Parts: sequence; C-alpha cells; structure tokens
Amino acid sequence: MEKHTNASENGPVPPFLPPYFYGFMLVLGIVLDFLLPFPIFSVRWAGAVLGLALVLSGIFIVRLAIKEFEANKVSHRFKAVGKLLTKGPYAYSRNPMYVSYTLIYSGAAFAINSNWPLILLILVLLVIDLGIVRDEEEYLEKKFGEEYSFYKKKVRRWI
Repeated sequence: MEKHTNASENGPVPPFLPPYFYGFMLVLGIVLDFLLPFPIFSVRWAGAVLGLALVLSGIFIVRLAIKEFEANKVSHRFKAVGKLLTKGPYAYSRNPMYVSYTLIYSGAAFAINSNWPLILLILVLLVIDLGIVRDEEEYLEKKFGEEYSFYKKKVRRWI
C-alpha cells in the first residue's frame, strides 16, 4: 500500500501555510481567553518578561534561518530546494523556523497570561509535525538521499 504524502518532486505542498496556522490558533486562544479567562499567573504582568524573552528569541532564530536561506540562494517559501541547509540554526534543529514560530507563539501566550493558547499549541505542534514536517522530510530524503539521512542522524527534528 502506497503511503499518502503531500510531497511532490517539486517540493512539499503544505495544506496551509504554517505561520498562518500558528497565527490562527493564537487568535483562537485569545478569543477563548476573552470568553472564558484561564490565566497562567495570578497577576497579569507576571508572564510579560518571559513572554518578551521567548518572542525575541523566536524572532532572532527566524531571522538567522532566513539569512541562511538567502546566503544559500534557497527559497524559504515552501518551494523545491536545490541545496540541503545544515549550517547556522540548521546545525541545531532540522526545523528552526517551526521552533521560532513556537517560541513566538508561546511568548505571546505568556505575555497575555493565558493558558488557552498553550493548550491549543499542543494541537498546533501535532498538526505541524504529522501534517507538514513528515512530508518535508520525505521529500528531502528522496531529493538528497544519504546526505539527508546522515543529517537526520546528526541533528534533531525540533531541538
């Protein structure tokens, strides 16, 4: 039986763009918090410092990842890639962009002091991992073969 995948020879085709999915679920969490408050901390400002640190860390990592794409003349817009990125943040995570989105999302949840986005983050990570990352990895394995297999053994999927 053939495995169903969204990966094609022209690159993985996600059913939706991950940054928008993260954003949609964060907004949904904020709406839920407005309707049924579920704070993390007893005082609203307590998560602001942690939240800001997470958001800034996420922004820093996404900028490093984009610079790595640009330095290697590779599109970061969900298109076929001509080169396997293994340096910069890609030396520590096979998915630094998704790690950065997760940091930004988590930071926003802490900054607004709401558990709802954090609860929804579990769903976000499951959908991203099972619905997008696995297809991307299948595409990269087909395209880069042994080079990608070696990279997978050396670098973790997330962190």
